[in-house]
Amino acid sequence: MLHIARVLFLVLFLVVTIDLCTSESAVASTSSPAQVRTMATSTDIQIVFSDVDGTLAHYPEKVDEHVGTEENKIIRLPPSATGMQGIISSETLRKCQELRQKGKKLVLVSGMRSSTLWKRIPYLPRADAYCCEAGGRVFYPKRVGGGPSFQLEPFDGATEKTLEPFELEEDKEWRQQMSKTVGLDGFVGNELEG
Repeated sequence: MLHIARVLFLVLFLVVTIDLCTSESAVASTSSPAQVRTMATSTDIQIVFSDVDGTLAHYPEKVDEHVGTEENKIIRLPPSATGMQGIISSETLRKCQELRQKGKKLVLVSGMRSSTLWKRIPYLPRADAYCCEAGGRVFYPKRVGGGPSFQLEPFDGATEKTLEPFELEEDKEWRQQMSKTVGLDGFVGNELEG
């Protein structure tokens, strides 16, 4: 199994958003236009790390005003513990799906609690790894085998493969390393049963 989490902390990385594939705005302002075009069209990109809140999912003041269009429906995420309700577009979900169909790995990285991640997974893009609690916990999808499973909400353009149910398996070795460093506060009593 590819241990993507170790890559997060072993190399200096830039959180790359889906915009990298489609616009120059995702690249730092120090890059020249020629560098941007080269990066955006490069086939060397193998893994895309993306934040969730504010990058893939957004939190407008008035969620009800965001209904999208027939081709790009807006999906509402369940409210967070703080009561904020996010939205994500079908277009964003399709772009993430296309990225993975091209053989690129997608890692969703967030500071959110694992309990919040589990509530939101049905509304987020299918990923090759989910990193939450500010890097403290990493989960990899696996085939359904009797544990708690997740089913993504259908979105415009979703493939059957994208919508297949899956389970998550925690990288226990990573968790053990992190608990030695930061303690058990976020881990105790917050395990996936299975």
